[in-house]
Amino acid sequence: MKRFPILHAAAAALALLGACAAPRPTPQDYLAVLPGIVPQMEKDGRDNAQGPPVDGPLLVDVKSFAVGARLATLDTIGRDRVARALGGPFIAAVPDSTVLCDRSQMGSGCWVKQYGVFVHLKLMQAVSKDWMQAHVSVTTTDRRAYPTNFCERIWKLDFERAGTGWRQTKKELVKSCE
Repeated sequence: MKRFPILHAAAAALALLGACAAPRPTPQDYLAVLPGIVPQMEKDGRDNAQGPPVDGPLLVDVKSFAVGARLATLDTIGRDRVARALGGPFIAAVPDSTVLCDRSQMGSGCWVKQYGVFVHLKLMQAVSKDWMQAHVSVTTTDRRAYPTNFCERIWKLDFERAGTGWRQTKKELVKSCE
């Protein structure tokens, strides 16, 4: 009797799952929907800031959008390519160094770095090869009181294939600030 190592079995199972999986959007499809996401999230963050207007930079978690590519397409798309597809001027950032909190005896608070707008892709899923859904958060600093706090709004965006391109068909606010 010949042994079949567990790693070989796992690889065979994954290959079978991949062969049986429904068709997914291509990496080009995924990159085609990205340019419309960040500008509308930035506008939402600036328009719905709590307290004084947001006057800091646009900060984008490019890594989250690269991970979203893998979830939606099952292909890896490099961060540089994702960043180019996102377009527009922004500062690449990650949550741990962008949404900051200070817990001290002098007063604790949380804020977005440089009082900017932070955009993060929470989830990107391929509902079918012709329909993708993004869950995107936009975080700003609530400066109505000291200590400050942050305001995170979460949006669900649907994209459907339209001819040779893609169009956004739905935009739903899932979570707002208190």
